[in-house]
Amino acid sequence: MEMAVGHHPDRAAPVRNSSAWMWFTGTGVVVTAGYYVLPHLGVPGVAQSLIFIGVSTAAALALLAGTVLNRPASRFPWLVLAAAQGMYSIGDTVYFILHTVLHREDYPDLADVFYLLQYPLICWALVIFIRRRTPGRDRIALIDAGVLAVPTGMVAWIFVISAQGGGEGSLPARLVSAAYPTMDLLVLAVALRLVLGVGTRTAAYRLLVASLTLQLVADILYVLTKDTYKDGSLIDSLWFGAYFLLGATALHPSMRSLDRRSARTVVIPSRGRLILLAAASLLPLVVMVVQHSDAHVVATAIAGGVTFLLIMARMSEQAAEERVLAIRDGLTDAYSSDFVAETMQTECERAFFVRGELAVLLVGVDNLKLINAMYGNNGGDLVLHEVAARLRTAGRPGDVVARWEGDTFLVLLAGTPPRHAIQLAERMREGVSADHVDIGDETRVRVTVSIGVGTMPAEGVSARELVRAADQWLYAAKRSGRNRTYSRTGPVAEAPLAAPVPYQPYGPQQGAVPRPR
Repeated sequence: MEMAVGHHPDRAAPVRNSSAWMWFTGTGVVVTAGYYVLPHLGVPGVAQSLIFIGVSTAAALALLAGTVLNRPASRFPWLVLAAAQGMYSIGDTVYFILHTVLHREDYPDLADVFYLLQYPLICWALVIFIRRRTPGRDRIALIDAGVLAVPTGMVAWIFVISAQGGGEGSLPARLVSAAYPTMDLLVLAVALRLVLGVGTRTAAYRLLVASLTLQLVADILYVLTKDTYKDGSLIDSLWFGAYFLLGATALHPSMRSLDRRSARTVVIPSRGRLILLAAASLLPLVVMVVQHSDAHVVATAIAGGVTFLLIMARMSEQAAEERVLAIRDGLTDAYSSDFVAETMQTECERAFFVRGELAVLLVGVDNLKLINAMYGNNGGDLVLHEVAARLRTAGRPGDVVARWEGDTFLVLLAGTPPRHAIQLAERMREGVSADHVDIGDETRVRVTVSIGVGTMPAEGVSARELVRAADQWLYAAKRSGRNRTYSRTGPVAEAPLAAPVPYQPYGPQQGAVPRPR
């Protein structure tokens, strides 16, 4: 077995290095603790700056090492991510030289160029991951990310960016100060698209998301406390955590599947996701109330918020109903034509594989147009609803009754030979006409149906062939006077219903037909 593994270095590599990410993360905990202990041991403050440079550089090197060791299908996004972290490491080095070695206090300076270059590179890498993970465009995830990002951007603009851009200092200083939160918003928008989209949620994925979250939180706290920030504050621990988690992302073996294309095209929105979107959409109204305490403004904001929530609730309920309507017909509560078409195709393939038998009944309501003309469309709808109920009652458990089109129903009888299918068709025909249908206002009408029977394999082995055959015999039944059943053997003169119809839910009886080899 060891010899066999040796011939597959790609598979063996993740096993050998499966603990590298844990060692790197554990080292991060120790280094972070030491970073805060050193000042208490009398170590000069310059040591903290050197540790910070070492940590950011170690994260970039870990990204490169993980790319080499784990050998992902596409190395490019990981190299871009390593370049982004490398930009931050270079920025830290330049900042140290300018401020600690040369004692220059210029702002902005060359370090800010490298710091700001980090953000577009992060976005570039994330966009590549998103495109590789997503089989289609997934517009829903894109829109949801926009719903969350736009209100957040508005809040950041009002309380942070505009304040940074309009504060004291030179124009370049104000522009650079505003650029940092702007870049954070750009990363947030792309990260939200990654989180809300499709794709596997591997350990490497969670490490990456956690790293981005810590970095964004640290950046926000730094901007808010910029005037009071000092080296060695608790914000540094968040940056440390972000860097060590980023390196662990590349060192974890599951990084190989982080950009694997998803089989799912869209994410089904959960109730929690809808609540989050609703809360984000109400954020502008909350800001308006905070900034303007006028009673009319508050009343307008409350009315707008309640109206929006009602619209969201309505859309949620409508989406739930549409999912039901994709399976059930809204008028008759029978299965929908799309659902039965897929089911019929599956049953045909199954019956063909096991050389079994399958039957399709096309049931047409006689003179429905005349009923609509005499009693209105509501009378016709009541008739269709009652016919569907009587067909289900006359059928067996497992028989699929669907509204095919207009005044026609389709009944799918899996594992049913022709003789039993004809008996079931007659039972359904007699069940429909056994009693009058109440259509309101003490009005009762007698309703009959005509049925065409298509059987497999005698008349075809595909769903299209079965429906075509059943439709041919349904037309023959209507042309010969209605209220009767036709099959390939001609009209059913009498229904031999003295013996019960056996229940065969799926497939042939054991021993009837052997499986093909």
